[in-house]
Amino acid sequence: MPHNGHATEDAAFEDAARTALATVFARPRHEWELDERTLLDTLACIAHAHQEPLTVRESRLRGLPRTLVLNGAVDGVGVRDAAFVNAAFAHGQDFDDTQLSTTAHVSSVVWAALLAAAPPEADGARLAEASAAGRRFLRMLSPFVVPRHLRAGWHATGTTASLAAVVALGVLLSDEATTWRAVGIAGSLIGGLRANNMTSLKALHAGRAAENAVWAVDLARQPGWAGTPSVAALGRGMGFADTGRLLPDAREDADVLAKKYPTCSGTHPAIELALAERDRLAAADAIELTVPPLVAEETTNAWPDSLPQARMGLAFTVALALAAGRVDNAALRTGLGDRAVRSVFDRIAVRIEPDEPEPARYEPWARIESARVGREQGLVAPTDADIRRKWQAAGDRPAPTPLKSMATLGQALGELPR
Repeated sequence: MPHNGHATEDAAFEDAARTALATVFARPRHEWELDERTLLDTLACIAHAHQEPLTVRESRLRGLPRTLVLNGAVDGVGVRDAAFVNAAFAHGQDFDDTQLSTTAHVSSVVWAALLAAAPPEADGARLAEASAAGRRFLRMLSPFVVPRHLRAGWHATGTTASLAAVVALGVLLSDEATTWRAVGIAGSLIGGLRANNMTSLKALHAGRAAENAVWAVDLARQPGWAGTPSVAALGRGMGFADTGRLLPDAREDADVLAKKYPTCSGTHPAIELALAERDRLAAADAIELTVPPLVAEETTNAWPDSLPQARMGLAFTVALALAAGRVDNAALRTGLGDRAVRSVFDRIAVRIEPDEPEPARYEPWARIESARVGREQGLVAPTDADIRRKWQAAGDRPAPTPLKSMATLGQALGELPR
């Protein structure tokens, strides 16, 4: 029951969540190009991250095989464990796509849960509808999330992406009532502190988000519940804004940004600028880099002392781009001890745009200025070819088309390289 004067806030979020859920159940859809792209990108990220030490250790502690994709029925493992490992690997190198309206890495969590829990006979079209439903549900609720939820200290991938995965699993089950209960249950399970985004725990946030989604749906299907798990309490528990309004249910292609670099999405515009202006900037005595407030809050300007910090480092990734001419996993590792990178880093000053209005969504941009250069850059969306190259770089193999060309999940898992 709402209390302490939060009745209005609770009701606003509960009404919006109920409407969003009803929308995705009443108007199921799949957008083949986007669904295919998000799944292929997630699979590529899982393949890239198979050497991430913390995730590898965690999977060993759980007694799990290190396969490319885990499905409980196909691989004979626990569904919750499978969901955890899939999502933790997918997010392990910060190479997975970002939902701009929420900042959450929704695809890696949603697909991790679906791949883990879907029955082998699941139809590809139904999986596409389920993944789209998870993204759509969360996108519609994004005015509640950005920026207040983030500034309350939560990592949206560990929190809101789990809600998206709950909805995706519920749509796969064709059970709206169970899904609604599971959303309320997830509110008591999810978490992830934004302050730990500079550590290896960031990947574990995604793992727990997928695992908790599977757990919440399983609990919601059990009989004998006394009382209804509270969806309303998510509004204040997660710091969602009480003035939020449901976003229209539009096509979402422009809301899902795949990545070209294994770094925070907020660094991408600055990296693109640095690579484009490398010849003119490399010898500059001073470089001024300006970004919007949310990017500054998501990244760090300090010299990194670990690979996770390097991936979230704004000034560091720009220095790496200028010194090495590339930003990939190998360059990130060697750049930590490269004096040439440190020399460029010491000449970069990061500024925050003072007049940036309160954002309606996460739209990183950067402006670079020096004595010889002045240029601004927004996000650059990778092409499908970029994503297929990401897959190939993870193992020199042709990229699969797991939704369009295969009728069932069982066939897809059987044909993917292990």
